Amino acid sequence: MPISSSSLRGRLGECPVCGGKVELSRSVTYREEPCGACDTMLWIRAGGVGVARSVIEVPLEVLAGRDVDHMERRLLKSSLESRVLILDLRQVGFICAEGWAVLARTRRQIVAGGGDLHLHALMPEVSRAFEALRLDREFELV
Repeated sequence: MPISSSSLRGRLGECPVCGGKVELSRSVTYREEPCGACDTMLWIRAGGVGVARSVIEVPLEVLAGRDVDHMERRLLKSSLESRVLILDLRQVGFICAEGWAVLARTRRQIVAGGGDLHLHALMPEVSRAFEALRLDREFELV
């Protein structure tokens, strides 16, 4: 099952949501600000424009052993498109050892690149596992 994402990337100087003009600056490496036309929060840098936050819905079986490698690649790709990734884990009731490793490794890589990874809508058993592994100190659980 594919991982879905709401991440968008626009053409150079255009909002990816409404197509409105976005002023690029070569002197600023990165900034976030709302689009003047549609108010969508955007990341803006000399090389392009993208939506500042992406929500990725993670299907049940992805963190339970199937498609873990695919998820890691998708998260890293999405981190290039959006500054902050929010993983929607409402369907995930179990995370295998490989899934925990991928979450921790991916978060380290995203944070090293200046981004952040947040976890949303955890089931109680997954939330308890995060606390037991002390990963609740590493991840922002929203």
